[in-house]
Amino acid sequence: MEKIGVFAGEISFMDLSIKLPVNVYFGYMFGGLIRKIGCKIRPYGKIKGETDRVIEQNINILVEAFLGNRSKASALDAVITNFEQIEQIDHSMNLPKVAVFGDLYVRDNEIMNQNLIHFIEENGGEVVVTPFSSYVKMVEKPYLRKWFREKLYFNVLSYKTLMAAVKQLEKTYLKYFDRIRTEPEPEYNDPPRKIFCPNTVCGLKIPGSRLKMC
Repeated sequence: MEKIGVFAGEISFMDLSIKLPVNVYFGYMFGGLIRKIGCKIRPYGKIKGETDRVIEQNINILVEAFLGNRSKASALDAVITNFEQIEQIDHSMNLPKVAVFGDLYVRDNEIMNQNLIHFIEENGGEVVVTPFSSYVKMVEKPYLRKWFREKLYFNVLSYKTLMAAVKQLEKTYLKYFDRIRTEPEPEYNDPPRKIFCPNTVCGLKIPGSRLKMC
């Protein structure tokens, strides 16, 4: 282990490959949305275990797409078709919603979080998760401003180029997910002034600062 080197690269991965960051983004997006859809369907499935079986089947389909054995569009069409065929009970039961937060690896790893999602569902809840691709969008503008102030112009240019490319492709892929999604794709463009109010953090004033948060 002491002979292993560490490569410190750019966050965009563009110093390794132009194709790599695009596939990484869509890997996070597809996987995250499959998990999100699974959490939406599984508590209402008529046949116990069917949703998990379909998720595993869908992951194998997407693996073939990322290996280049089929197009991502045809793979997503098959994935969504599989989800559509799951028999569900009436969603009007309106189970309590439970959002999962925390370290990204622990939150999304069933071994590390001790199968938290299934535990919540077995106790009558519906889990709400957020794909990592959504976090990328959340921090996009703040990071661009930060890098520009720090004169990291290569980071700004490469990241903007990457996001422009994936957002264009994303529109095509989201059409498949929209066949079963009930909520629109969120936009993360609220100005900081709308989120943070002057003179107020959770009603408590920060020592040595005039700033608080609403």
